[in-house]
Amino acid sequence: MRLLHFATNRLWDRMDGTFGFVPEDPPDRLWLGTVKVGVSADPLIDGKCSPPDVSGFDDFAGPAGRDGAAMDVLAGWFAVARARDALPLLYVHGFDYDFGEACARAGNLCDWLEASGELRLEPLAFTWPSNGITGSSAYKDDQKDCAASGPALARLIHAIGKAAAGHAGRKPAYLAHSMGARATRFAMEALAIGAEALPERLFGQAIVIAGDDDTDVLTPPRAPLRPIAEIADWVTLGVYPGDATLAVISEKVENRKPRLGADGPGTVPHPDDRIYVVDYAYAVSAKPEAIGTTEWNYVAHQYYRNDPRVRKDLVQALSGVAPELVAGRHWGKPDPAVGLSEKAGRLYVV
Repeated sequence: MRLLHFATNRLWDRMDGTFGFVPEDPPDRLWLGTVKVGVSADPLIDGKCSPPDVSGFDDFAGPAGRDGAAMDVLAGWFAVARARDALPLLYVHGFDYDFGEACARAGNLCDWLEASGELRLEPLAFTWPSNGITGSSAYKDDQKDCAASGPALARLIHAIGKAAAGHAGRKPAYLAHSMGARATRFAMEALAIGAEALPERLFGQAIVIAGDDDTDVLTPPRAPLRPIAEIADWVTLGVYPGDATLAVISEKVENRKPRLGADGPGTVPHPDDRIYVVDYAYAVSAKPEAIGTTEWNYVAHQYYRNDPRVRKDLVQALSGVAPELVAGRHWGKPDPAVGLSEKAGRLYVV
């Protein structure tokens, strides 16, 4: 079993000790604690998750200027990471996950990334109130609740910044998958307008991969995702043009709007921004399927966990290697003679 720390703004039923499918009131209220997740050796199968042990009740500040119990949970996360010589990883899941599924995915992702033996990870799952149900109406509900959860994620990031000040181990990393990109967008907007200063360079690497969000995240004047570069040494936007799940979402739900994780950002970042678009078109081994023949949780949308070459690439990035120095990556070289040529300003993984 793996001990996993969590933070959530899901509505908590104190009577039966479970977390629901809608945000708390207010939606930025946070509950913190731990669960135990069964180890899984197979990226296609998640382990089981124990009932939650809630010990942080949105009480980040305690009496007489001391830290509250919620801060103690974060300190415990850092302490376990330090004892294991592990990288603390804040993980944000996508759509269609209930609380237990989200925690299991976070823990098992670390199992699969650790399989190379090159890196240990200590996860903290931020689980926003996804319904854990497949379907277009449930998807729209998830979009709404995900956006409403941005301020809660922003509060958590601020709290992690304060907890990290007393942490002598590795600098934490950030990884958001699928609709976790949308949660990240709204968290960055909340951070940008908040009264507190941004926790500069809190994370070593921040990765937003297979992002189920619009492509305007770096487009002026709003550029809602750009503040993430202020809180991380490097930012990776992982894209895969053959992502069948994002193709279904674009076609069936989003009125053919392009998706960040398939098309990349509409505004290409400059390397000086420390934001890098990493294209996994050459690396993903799963063959794309035609729209209508796929499932919501199709393997090609989950390449960050189930493709060995992609996992190897992510382990290097999370280990602190600068994005352009990760082995097997090269800058795109456009070729007008090729119909589907590489794009300038992207790193390609081979």
